[in-house]
Amino acid sequence: MKTRDFRWTQKGKRVPEVERIFKKMWFYYDFYLEEAKDLPYWSTEMALVGNMAIAGAWAGFPAALEFYQDKPKKNKRQRADLWLGFSQSKDVIVEAKCQWLSWKSKLTYAIVNEPLVSAKRQLDRYLLSVGKKDQPAYCMSNLYTQFWMTGKDLKKEFSKKFELFISTANEIAEKERHQISFLAYYFLVDRKAIKKHPDKEYGYYYPGVIVWGRIWKPSISKRKQGKN
Repeated sequence: MKTRDFRWTQKGKRVPEVERIFKKMWFYYDFYLEEAKDLPYWSTEMALVGNMAIAGAWAGFPAALEFYQDKPKKNKRQRADLWLGFSQSKDVIVEAKCQWLSWKSKLTYAIVNEPLVSAKRQLDRYLLSVGKKDQPAYCMSNLYTQFWMTGKDLKKEFSKKFELFISTANEIAEKERHQISFLAYYFLVDRKAIKKHPDKEYGYYYPGVIVWGRIWKPSISKRKQGKN
């Protein structure tokens, strides 16, 4: 048994294509679990972004991993993790991070904010390296928070801890000053499902992932600075 969700958490302008991509990604995760007999959300940063690119393709949007701009300013060529095109004039550049947390960890805004800020800084450098015509319509920083647990954790009443994680995540995302645009998650909530995919090397289990996202339009000042 699985549970998954995607929801916008701020009042600002929403990008419906992003929601479509995540809903497709959950279907891809289901497919991956069934066909590959492995966990799609427990992997490296680029593998997770790759999953998003696949989901984008399923939603009908072209995607490019490890994206470099076509005409960078001299000696300032920068790379972004992912480019997704929604139309001829609407696209998004994505920079993603991932972090691993113990099931015993306390979820706080500080541990969520730090990698999101780091991703934004990378995107800011990207924006400074391109001309006005090459600026994306949107920028998006993502954080994949992946959880691991021991066999002892699995034997306990872990559903209460799961509910606490989701409740805390919602509280963090809903605070306007935190500027979290959306919150998404995918979890296995059945012991038997979790036990099907043990980490034989370390003896851990991986119940799921929370995805945090910030979306914004490049500012006019950044556009001017990026002019060729």
